[in-house]
Amino acid sequence: MLILYAGDVVSKLKVETADHALRNCPDICEYWVSSAFGRYLTDDPLHVWVEDLLRKLDMEECCLFATTLWVTWWGRNELVFRGKGLSHEIIYQKYVVHREQYLKAVKK
Repeated sequence: MLILYAGDVVSKLKVETADHALRNCPDICEYWVSSAFGRYLTDDPLHVWVEDLLRKLDMEECCLFATTLWVTWWGRNELVFRGKGLSHEIIYQKYVVHREQYLKAVKK
């Protein structure tokens, strides 16, 4: 399914891509830069970036990266489908909750 989003110039509509939604949107990019994975940002296509990163990380880091990716996707969906622009703090809080759930689950 193609989703249209308002780009930097509101009058121009562009087709939403996975690269834009999950990494290259200026707001999302700012979130990634401030995360533990910011040092791994590249200009590679999204699938290359994810595959390369998963090869570099240990199992726990991979799970935390997947959580970060999911929370980023969730935040983007809140904006696109519900019109809710979420602050980095709210997205980060969602990440912390899921991270804690993950850490509890692996300790069992």
